[in-house]
Amino acid sequence: NGRIGVIKSNIFNKYFLPGGGIKNGETEIDVLRREIVEEIGFTAQILEKTGGATEYLFAKTDEKYIAKICNFYRIELKHKIRAATENQLIWIDENNLGEIYHQSHQWIAKTELGRLKI
Repeated sequence: NGRIGVIKSNIFNKYFLPGGGIKNGETEIDVLRREIVEEIGFTAQILEKTGGATEYLFAKTDEKYIAKICNFYRIELKHKIRAATENQLIWIDENNLGEIYHQSHQWIAKTELGRLKI
């Protein structure tokens, strides 16, 4: 429907795509499923990998420069299993992509929304 789901971080007051860091023994898919539950309280079906990017940025919380390696997946949300979550799920359209904090997240969101128009 021309929109993409993002999370509004209660900590940073910014928009992000769901996801996070890999913990010992996890696969990318394990991380994505865990983070979706933690961040927005849903289970999800992982449909396909849509892209990847490395974004270089200054991490204010760590006070250092990092290479943020991102892998992006198209998903389908299934069931709400947790009411209380870390963040809010918000649906935005192409006019609001600039509100997404990370440039790599903006890039993949724009790419995916453009693909859906074809």
